[in-house]
Amino acid sequence: MPLLLMFAFTALRLPVQAGDADIILVQGTSSLPSAAERSYAAHLTRRFSTWLEALHVPYRLSDDDTAGTVLKGHPQVAVLTYNASLPTATLATLKQFVAKGGKVLVFYSADPRLADLLGVELGAYQADPLEQRWVSMRFSSSAPRHLPRNVRQTSRNIRPVRPRGTGTRRIARWVGSDGTVSDDTAWVLSPQGAWMSHVLLDDGDTANKQQMLLALLAHFRPSLWDEAATASIASAANAVPSLTPADRRKTL
Repeated sequence: MPLLLMFAFTALRLPVQAGDADIILVQGTSSLPSAAERSYAAHLTRRFSTWLEALHVPYRLSDDDTAGTVLKGHPQVAVLTYNASLPTATLATLKQFVAKGGKVLVFYSADPRLADLLGVELGAYQADPLEQRWVSMRFSSSAPRHLPRNVRQTSRNIRPVRPRGTGTRRIARWVGSDGTVSDDTAWVLSPQGAWMSHVLLDDGDTANKQQMLLALLAHFRPSLWDEAATASIASAANAVPSLTPADRRKTL
């Protein structure tokens, strides 16, 4: 059965923002240099929230300035939706978080200290005003299970990233508009987390992007598959008035 059939009722959302959730969204605030960048980071974080709610994945919201406190509550995965250069105190807390087994998903950071923590190497900023070089991401056979083979996204710029640390590997490359798989890395996976060389855009292929997000989170927290599927089915069953309690139990 196609994986996303488990989430066929994603429009029937449950409120999944929870104070005890072990997935944390960290919105960029003081890590960003301008009000415009901070506004964009807030927009990106709202998108992540919407997608996690559609997938019935519980999460907590945080930001650069409150993450230090939230991460001490022993969550399992921190998602940095767009955090360019972290405050020193937040980075120190992330180091402690990783040392205790926490994992970090990073999108488009420019922070070499964070890159060092995750075992990756940052390259120089690159841009493509014609939007021809980076139009989709192709995942390799060594990528974690249930990741889509291809995820469409047209990016005008990236911050290149390369594997460096022990156990770190490239799991996705960018594909150009002519279908050529380039040597530009889209995703790196490490024992400490994963790193994407751009932000995650809402420019189509939403189902595959949601599946990609879920697969990466579940790679570090495997029980998430069952939890998200159970919540999705329960939401669908509860939303159909004609179902009796016995029918709902059969559905589950």
